[in-house]
Amino acid sequence: MRHIRIKRFSSHPRQATVSGWLSLSMLCFTGLLLTGVSSSLSADSGPPPAPHQLPTGEQVVGGQAVISRQQSQMTIEQTTNRAAIDWQGFDIGSAAHVDIRQPSSQSVLLNQVLGGSPSQIFGNLTANGQVFLTNPNGIYFAPGATVDVGGLVATTHRLSVEDFLAGRDHFTRNGATGTIVNEGRLRASLQGYIALLAPEVRNQGVIVAELGTVALAAGETFTLHFDQHRHLTDLRVEQAALRTLVENGQAVLAPGGYIILSSLGLQQVEGSVVRQNGTLDASSLVSRGGRILLEGDAITLGSRSTTAATGATGGGEVLIGGGWQGSGTTHQATTVTMAGGARIDASATKRGGGGTAVLWSNVTRADSSTQIAGSITAHGGIEGGQGGRVETSGHQLQISDSARVSTLAPKDHSGLWLLDPMDFTIAAGSGAQTTSSIGADTLSANLDSTNIAIVTDSSTGGNGDISVNAAVNSSANTLLTLTAHRNINVNAAVSVGGGVNLIASGGNVNLNGDLSTTNTSTGDVGITASTGLTGSGGIALADGRTLTVTQSGNTTYSGVISGSGAGLTKLGTGDLSLGGANTYTGATTVNAGVLSLAAANRLPDSTALTVNAGSTFSLNGFNETVGSIRGSGLIANGAAVRDGLVLWLDAGNTASYSGTGTTWYDLSGNGYHGTLVGSPTHNAGTSLFTFDSNTKYVQLAALPANFLGSSVTGMTVFTVANFGATADNWERVVDLGNTGAGGNAANHNIILSRFSNTSRLNFEIYNGVTGGTENKTGTNSAITTGKASYAGTADGSNLIIYKDGTLNTTTASTALPAAVARNNNYIGKSNWTVDDTFRGDIGTVMVYNRALSATEIAKNHQLLFNRSEATLTVGGDNSSTSFSGTIENGVGTLNLVKQGSGTLTLTGANAYAGTTTVSAGTLNVGGGGATGTLGSGAVTTNAALVFNRTGSVVLSALASNAAGIGGTGSVNATAGAGLTINRLISVTSDVTLTANGGNLALDSAVASSGTAALAATGTVTDGASGSLTAPQVVITSGNVTLDSASTNIGTLAASGVSGLLVRDSNALTMGTVGATTGISASGNIDIATVSDDLTLATNVMTTSTSTSALMLNAGLSAAAGTASGGNLVISGSPSLSVGSGGRATLSSGSISGSTGLTSLLGSGSGRFRYNSDETTTNYTTALGTGLYAIYREQPSLTVTSDNQTMTYGNALPTLTFSVSGVNGDTAAQIFSTNPTVSAGGSTSTSGNLTAGTHSLTGSGGVNQLGYAIGTYVPGTLTVNQKPLAYTGTATDKVYDGNTAATLSHAASGMVSGDSVTFSGTGAFANKNVETNKTVAITGLTAGGTDGGNYILASTASSAASITPKTVTVSGLTASNKVYDGTTAATVTSSGVTFGGLIGGDNLSLSSVGGTFAMKHVGTNKTVSLSSTYGGMDLGNYTITDQASTTATITPKAVTVSGLTAANKVYDGTTAATVNLAGAVFTGQIGGDVLTAAGSTGTFGSKNVGTGKTVTLSGTTYGGADAGNYTFTDQAATTANITPKSLTLDLQGEGSKVYDGTTSITLTGITPTVSGVVSGDTVTAATGSVTGFADKQAGTNKAVLFSGFGISGADAANYLLVSGSAPSTATITPKAVVVSGLTANNKVYDATTAATVNHNSVVLTGIIAGDSVTASGTVGTFADPLVGAGKSVALSSTVYGGADAGNYTFTGQTSTTADILAATDGTAGQNSLGGAVGGAMQLGQRLRLPPGSPLTMPSSPSQPLPNYNAAASIGGPQGQTLTSLNPVTGSSSTQLVVELVQQVSSARNGIVTVSVPKSLLQRRESLTFSLPAELVTTLGDKPDQFTKMGGEPLPHWLRYDPKEGTFHIPNTTSGSLPISIVTVFRSQRVVVTIAEKSE
Repeated sequence: MRHIRIKRFSSHPRQATVSGWLSLSMLCFTGLLLTGVSSSLSADSGPPPAPHQLPTGEQVVGGQAVISRQQSQMTIEQTTNRAAIDWQGFDIGSAAHVDIRQPSSQSVLLNQVLGGSPSQIFGNLTANGQVFLTNPNGIYFAPGATVDVGGLVATTHRLSVEDFLAGRDHFTRNGATGTIVNEGRLRASLQGYIALLAPEVRNQGVIVAELGTVALAAGETFTLHFDQHRHLTDLRVEQAALRTLVENGQAVLAPGGYIILSSLGLQQVEGSVVRQNGTLDASSLVSRGGRILLEGDAITLGSRSTTAATGATGGGEVLIGGGWQGSGTTHQATTVTMAGGARIDASATKRGGGGTAVLWSNVTRADSSTQIAGSITAHGGIEGGQGGRVETSGHQLQISDSARVSTLAPKDHSGLWLLDPMDFTIAAGSGAQTTSSIGADTLSANLDSTNIAIVTDSSTGGNGDISVNAAVNSSANTLLTLTAHRNINVNAAVSVGGGVNLIASGGNVNLNGDLSTTNTSTGDVGITASTGLTGSGGIALADGRTLTVTQSGNTTYSGVISGSGAGLTKLGTGDLSLGGANTYTGATTVNAGVLSLAAANRLPDSTALTVNAGSTFSLNGFNETVGSIRGSGLIANGAAVRDGLVLWLDAGNTASYSGTGTTWYDLSGNGYHGTLVGSPTHNAGTSLFTFDSNTKYVQLAALPANFLGSSVTGMTVFTVANFGATADNWERVVDLGNTGAGGNAANHNIILSRFSNTSRLNFEIYNGVTGGTENKTGTNSAITTGKASYAGTADGSNLIIYKDGTLNTTTASTALPAAVARNNNYIGKSNWTVDDTFRGDIGTVMVYNRALSATEIAKNHQLLFNRSEATLTVGGDNSSTSFSGTIENGVGTLNLVKQGSGTLTLTGANAYAGTTTVSAGTLNVGGGGATGTLGSGAVTTNAALVFNRTGSVVLSALASNAAGIGGTGSVNATAGAGLTINRLISVTSDVTLTANGGNLALDSAVASSGTAALAATGTVTDGASGSLTAPQVVITSGNVTLDSASTNIGTLAASGVSGLLVRDSNALTMGTVGATTGISASGNIDIATVSDDLTLATNVMTTSTSTSALMLNAGLSAAAGTASGGNLVISGSPSLSVGSGGRATLSSGSISGSTGLTSLLGSGSGRFRYNSDETTTNYTTALGTGLYAIYREQPSLTVTSDNQTMTYGNALPTLTFSVSGVNGDTAAQIFSTNPTVSAGGSTSTSGNLTAGTHSLTGSGGVNQLGYAIGTYVPGTLTVNQKPLAYTGTATDKVYDGNTAATLSHAASGMVSGDSVTFSGTGAFANKNVETNKTVAITGLTAGGTDGGNYILASTASSAASITPKTVTVSGLTASNKVYDGTTAATVTSSGVTFGGLIGGDNLSLSSVGGTFAMKHVGTNKTVSLSSTYGGMDLGNYTITDQASTTATITPKAVTVSGLTAANKVYDGTTAATVNLAGAVFTGQIGGDVLTAAGSTGTFGSKNVGTGKTVTLSGTTYGGADAGNYTFTDQAATTANITPKSLTLDLQGEGSKVYDGTTSITLTGITPTVSGVVSGDTVTAATGSVTGFADKQAGTNKAVLFSGFGISGADAANYLLVSGSAPSTATITPKAVVVSGLTANNKVYDATTAATVNHNSVVLTGIIAGDSVTASGTVGTFADPLVGAGKSVALSSTVYGGADAGNYTFTGQTSTTADILAATDGTAGQNSLGGAVGGAMQLGQRLRLPPGSPLTMPSSPSQPLPNYNAAASIGGPQGQTLTSLNPVTGSSSTQLVVELVQQVSSARNGIVTVSVPKSLLQRRESLTFSLPAELVTTLGDKPDQFTKMGGEPLPHWLRYDPKEGTFHIPNTTSGSLPISIVTVFRSQRVVVTIAEKSE
């Protein structure tokens, strides 16, 4: 059943009725006007009713109504909202009128005809409400009929009175076969409806329902639903079991409403037909366009058809054959044909977007087709709005050269034309070339006016490919989209202005022709392919536009991409490899997957390359230059397949093996590293390890059970290896698994090896030692001597072997590795004990957790087999960019070159091993962030190299190459915290090193031929291997220590430093460097040369107040007393300053060589010192504040001492002396204080003079300034003993059971350094532990070396502590137990011991407890112990517990039950399905988790039976606690095998000719059964034939049989579903001969048309009782001339009736009739009287026969010129109508001028002119005038007319504004129809001139 929902666009009819009710597009219907049209219904329904005929035989059967008659008028007064009347006949004559007066517009009157004749409506039917008219015989609305009602249902279907009165409007066919034909005018009120419902519906008239619904439907049943206002909202159509037809030949007008043509009949060709040959118009002048729906199996739009749903505020919707992309509930057509000249319009006429137009045939049916030759328009509004959308789709889609589609929008974007076939070809020429295609010229022409999308499918065969085989060219700003189910093959040039999208959903975009765009605003190209882009065709992009390629596979595109400012974007997970020398100048962006190179320099040198996160740009071994790089992705030299990678060992990648060590690192990130055993040789040149003995191999890390994932769905092993010259047995490349039983059997192994000693490669997967082995051996030779790549894949269906990237062997196998841990894994060795060790070379081993595709294997081979070094050169566009991704080697070494004036900032952890060269501009590593490094290769800067990182930075972490950094450029390194330079920097330009948040450490040499600038917030130091060499050095911050022996600075300047210590290996000048002059510091300054002069040329200052505030030293290596070795030289007039209280010390060699030094300090100032250096101070008085100079030279003096007395240990008293031999300085300057006298004689250990007398010797006077003392005169010193106070203490001890205390003797008052001993004894009060216990000391004496110098008391006291002694507990044990689900353990303490217990003490174990760590089974499991202790001496001990012991938990036994087997239908096998859900584990501990799995069930036999024993085996157990149990398996269960159902097939011959019965004689019956299991013995037993299922003719008709059965050895295992089975046979139609057709005589009318009479037709051969009719025969005279017995040719007879399909007809081909001459007279059908007489009324027609020029007579009685006197015509005086060839004829040859609608302020004036076809054929001249009442309403004749678009009138149509007449001097039918328009005095009039049938 079809359900058509009717959507309304306005619920306010008064608001909707403005500006008229007919849109311009409606006016083309006049070519189908209501004259001279006949139908099979009108011909078969007998003579027309009498002019005054009214309906007869009425009976009110529901509700209330009163019927009255008055002459030709019938009035029906309905007084209830619903009423029903039964009629015997319902005809309305041409002069009759039936007026139905109803309570409201929502009232409904049901009229049901019970008689046997069709209803013929020739007159008028009016109603203010809604009318249902049902007649199973048919209903005919004649050409003059008018119906004006609120709503109308005219149907052949029956509606029961009960349903009607209950409001259920459900109509059923009940066998009716009548037809509904409209040739009149049917009109519904505003928002009303017209519904014509029958098996066959034809409209040859005009139907109008403004803002309402018109439905022409054919089907089995119809259900109508209405809203509360009785607006038709829903029409449901149920498919009929007979042929159905809906045809429109004239006009259906529903302004702003909904038009439905629905034909749902037999599901066969031409079973459900819709023909649209006229006008369907749902346009709106004030709002959005309405909706039009055509549905059926075969839909045709004729060449003169117009289907319009335009709207002032937006286009409407036209659905033909289905919804957009087949959506919605619309019945999908099988064929849709749009002829040339047919027109569809869903445009917005003023503003808003264009609407939707769909022409759809069911693309899923192989026999569906859509053919387009007409025009389809969905324009956007002229004031704004986008273009609409158009779809033309079908399994086969043919677009002819005349097809035109336009979705233009004057002020917005164009819309879309979607084409959706299966395979589709764009072919050469302008017309369709194949069963599903469009001509390239046609496509190009349509692209000028619409976006086009072509989409293919493959649901019903075909591949869904799109092929472009001819050039497509459009410069319009429109978009072409091709979406293929599989491949798109572009074999010719495609140029589209607005852009191209190519989408290959299941394959490749093969671009073999050139592709280009021209619009610089929209001309992008998008290519999306599930595999990828291939081909060599170029892509020329409009300036500034972008090519976006999205692909999931790996392909190479070798075409050239070009375009000024154009760019390339790569999306999708696949690898697009560029092979063309591309010239586009815009950006290159990689957003996903891989963009790689197939040759060198494939990207334009100027392109800005962006590699975003998750994507890769791969050089693939080719050099490349780009303008710049950006992004956060990966740049690599060869991007091997990483998806699913779980292990990657690579001898050619330094990140995997650097060339040293025994670890072969796993690059997958999983940490499955290998250990090189036996020192296999590494060859960096070939990227291989050599294994030449069975002691050399690789031991891999243990692999967990889930190393291939939680669920194993596939795997791949890939390697690059050389098997060597010898063919050793079973050489293992890879062996992952566990050692097998006996050491030589498989046990969960994954093996890639040689097959025995052959040249075949072996890929094996073993799952268990026995019974589970899966083995796959390549059947083709794969192994060759020399390096090659090998791979094995498993996907659960096949095991496949590849050699050098090419498939070698495929073997069907479901083998996949089990998810078990593997702990014996090797490269180059077997984990079996046999010697299957590899002899040869292995370079790469890769393992994946999925089966790689052939393309991916080939890619890995290409990249990993032949590795090539490649260089990436960036920066040529001189821009400054940042790259936060990673640059790494990939599979080959990558070098990086920075060129151009801009800055490249690297913030990623780069791992490339090639060189880094800065040729121009700046390379910034870090960019001020926390990350960023260079690769591990040599670094050369010939421009600017910057390191700028936050945090602490070590240079080797940023540039790890041991050779460091060289070149002619500069280096600038900045760290946010500390900065460590531990790699050589040696450049000829400047070096700048800055540690903004920490220390700067020079741990390697830094050499610059320019300026070296250093700064740090912490310290600046040079390490053991660090040094600084530069002609100029400036230091601007930090606490600086540069003391390397290799430091060599020419000129030094510093400011902002805290401390400054510099040691220079050569001469050093403190001067000006850049903007910094001199040296300034806040801390100490210490600058020294090693053995050369130190020149002070600028000011040096510090604010330090230290005595070491400023130290300058020339000749650091020269010793005191040596005048040579370097001097401090003062140049100019520099100043030195220190902080208040600070000191400046200037060290120099000789007094004479230190130029300017004496002047700087002042001679005789007392600030000079002698005979001293930086390590030797040969003066005894400390320097004061201010400036001092120290010379290494020494003068000589003589000192005399005086006698003194003192107490031992006190300072020497002030000694008096006399001095002589002063050298230039005064005595006061030499001895700033009194000189010190040295005492001779014995001294104590502390160096003090011992008690007694001593000799005094003068000293210190000369040493104050560094003079040498020549002679001292001695004196005498007396020393007395010193008293002491004893301060000794007792020492703490660990408890030992006694009271003895150890003393530590001491006394106060001793001189430091003296050797004095004390004796005495100490004792505690008792033995027990206690803190601060009193100790008594007695017997004190002083002795030792220096004891004689002191006096001491003999007794004292002290305090000390006794601390607990430690004992260790051992000997506790735990008992083994059977698993009980707990962690409790039983502990035995009988063997406990206390290590360290003192004999006789009392200590015991009070309690002890034990706990296992986990409850689970295990041997020697740890038991944690917890103990408590007691005893009298417990307080004197600290106890170290025994923490644990071990014990064993053994498994608990459980018995398994509860497994069941599923019943099954017999399948010939003994296999049974086991249900494990009910498994019961007897003995299971409560709360434990146990599961059962993997059980295999086997019936005892295959045969049917109940309660059959099923043997169970192979059950495995799991669950979190399975390891804690041993299991006793359940051995068996029971289940049923039920019989298998069979179907019976019969073969035989029983065809016959139709005889009206179902009988059959079937011969050669061969019964067979289907569904028998292969190998079983079952045969069919013969039964009997009962007949056809029905009598109807047809092929392969159902035949019924009964009584068949089955037998055979296995028959008991089967069940025949039924005792009978259908077969088929054919009933061929019976031949019938047609005769008895006659033709009616006629009056001469200048045509050859003849009317055929079917009343006497004879059908010879019809079976009695069958219903067959003949109708619709076309009769044609041989010529139009008068004559008797003229031959009439007969054709096109239509045969109908319920049984017509059972016959073939031999038609009658001719008959005879007369053509009579025209007669004189003043009345009758040939008279013109009354047709025009009087003023024309609205809706009247003016009919004129052809003839000479006519002047309208002034009265009806005046004869017409050139005509017989009896022929007269009345009308307005002076009216002139002109025609040639005066012929008097019927109305079918008359020109008709009709005022369809009077003009008003709210409505357009509408005039239609119908021109007979015969006049056009004779090319006669025609003249006609505007209707007089129209001119009267306008107030004058309009001054001009134009075409609808404002263009001038065509040359063959002339308008005379003075007379208001039109003249057509010469025209043909090809010129019509035409609509013209005038806007006169703000009122609009439309005139439509059209051809009419005769």
